[in-house]
Amino acid sequence: MFCENSINYFIEELSSEKAVPGGGGSSALVGANGAALVLMVINLTVNKEEYNSVKDKMLNIREEVLNLRDRLTVLIDKDAEAYKNLMKNFKLPKNTEKETKIRKNKIQEALIIAADVPLEIAKLSIKVLEYVKFVHDNGNINVISDVKVANVLLRSAAISALYSVEINVKSIKDDKKVSLYNDMIYEIKQKAILLEREILDV
Repeated sequence: MFCENSINYFIEELSSEKAVPGGGGSSALVGANGAALVLMVINLTVNKEEYNSVKDKMLNIREEVLNLRDRLTVLIDKDAEAYKNLMKNFKLPKNTEKETKIRKNKIQEALIIAADVPLEIAKLSIKVLEYVKFVHDNGNINVISDVKVANVLLRSAAISALYSVEINVKSIKDDKKVSLYNDMIYEIKQKAILLEREILDV
């Protein structure tokens, strides 16, 4: 869908009156960009002799972050699919009691999916963010500014994705699920702020 097209295509679609891509897909893209910057700094570190002492650790981080970047990229399209699925279920017929009940259940199922995708975006962004401090403190000093940009992007990706979670959670009727989502939202938001601050305060 969007991942197979150019950046210009994504920006044009995002600027249009269409509902997708939207905030969730944008958050995933920002997270993937943050991860890509972390990878760039690692790649500009591991082949330099003066950083041999951290080479093995950097290579391990590179493998993890590469995987996280690719997963975030996939979620750009997954978020659009989740939204389309939700809208499809809102259009289900409700002419009879049975149809109304089916529609209601389908919408609730779709809301869970629509909340889970951006929640995953936030979680993956946090996972990348957890590596930023080490890369910042031990990576190539000539690209230290790029680590700082990655830091801000990943924090932004996590917190902005949570807004997409919240908007869907508001319509979920299961109080236990809502409580669990709200707990996760709070935890991720606080972690994102604390992790970002580790670099901002340097």
